[in-house]
Amino acid sequence: METWATSPSNTTNPLVRNLTRSCLSPEKVNQLRKAFAHYDVNGDGRIDVSELEDMLNRLGVSDIKREDMYEFVNAFDKNGDGCIGFDEFVRFFRSMTMVDSTFA
Repeated sequence: METWATSPSNTTNPLVRNLTRSCLSPEKVNQLRKAFAHYDVNGDGRIDVSELEDMLNRLGVSDIKREDMYEFVNAFDKNGDGCIGFDEFVRFFRSMTMVDSTFA
């Protein structure tokens, strides 16, 4: 397994190379990987609706309907597997970062 601390120029992982080329530092990719792993409770490399619900509950958000969680997952689920993979998680993070910087 490739470590996420690998220099982007030395990595064979195309996702890491693309993420670092798209303005995410290797440190930020490591942070995102750790956050993703924290929420991917079963370790299958995807965050499903149940894991999303657990994540939101841990963050103190408990008033979201399950159907809204499915809608959220579908909004970022680009490959249609019904879950959020790491690349989709990064897409979500980047969209939230853009919103934050727009309204800062």
